[in-house]
Amino acid sequence: TWSHDPSNQLDSLINRLLKNVTDEVRELANLAREAAPEHGRSTYGEPSSGLVPSDIYREEHALNALENSRKARRIAEGILNSLDVKF
Repeated sequence: TWSHDPSNQLDSLINRLLKNVTDEVRELANLAREAAPEHGRSTYGEPSSGLVPSDIYREEHALNALENSRKARRIAEGILNSLDVKF
């Protein structure tokens, strides 16, 4: 089944990319792996437990997710720049 976790695809790219970006791709994959399980919970909550997202998450969770998202964007932009990809 499809999930919101692209970390396996990123991991599969590591051996195909230049050595100067492999650490960054690994870090990006780790950030994706960490965030992926929260996608469903932040959207749907935990229906089997009768919890909606606001029962589960607080501002600190959102701030952490935002910080990690910004970090992932910086990493992705750095990778694309290293590969001379224009965006």
